[in-house]
Amino acid sequence: MTAMLRFTVKEAYEMKKQTLFLLFAVTIVLFLSNCATTPDEAYKEYIHSYSRDVPTVGGQRLGVLPFDCPHAALSKAVSEEVAMNLHGSGFEIVEYSELSQMLRRNGLDIETLLEDKDFAQISSVTGVPYLLTGKVLLKSIRWKRVVRVSAKILDGNTGKVLIKTTFTPPRRYNKIPAIGEALGFAIKEELGVTKDSSKK
Repeated sequence: MTAMLRFTVKEAYEMKKQTLFLLFAVTIVLFLSNCATTPDEAYKEYIHSYSRDVPTVGGQRLGVLPFDCPHAALSKAVSEEVAMNLHGSGFEIVEYSELSQMLRRNGLDIETLLEDKDFAQISSVTGVPYLLTGKVLLKSIRWKRVVRVSAKILDGNTGKVLIKTTFTPPRRYNKIPAIGEALGFAIKEELGVTKDSSKK
């Protein structure tokens, strides 16, 4: 009886060791697989994009406009975050404040032009041929829970949409930095800009 009990205890100990080893191995595999997946790749399943007449962007200027959103601060924050993630895309980024100053010097108010969707006037006066705009859809204004964000690059002179990309973020990516990174990545892909080329 004693020998059988000892054998049973020894077996249980060996099984416990094997179980712990397997758990450790699975943890390592999952960790390595997560490391192999870049943030850009993780965003892909939540992004839908299309483009037409994609501009040759080398040195061309891209003006940043606020995104359409019922929450003013969020609108500005998202557009700025997307623009920040477009550095290295080939565009020379022109901030909203700079566009506003250029228009003001010519006696024009940028907010009025935006209400009228007069992109042609903005581009012709500022000399900025391309404009970044978009829309933020919120589930709750109070909690600023983002349901969907779309970003567009327009030909300012014609108002034609050249690139449009939409990001539907799951909860883990429902933060402004992640939204900006995802949309910036998607636009660069439509422009044909790779990570390696953007570093040059």
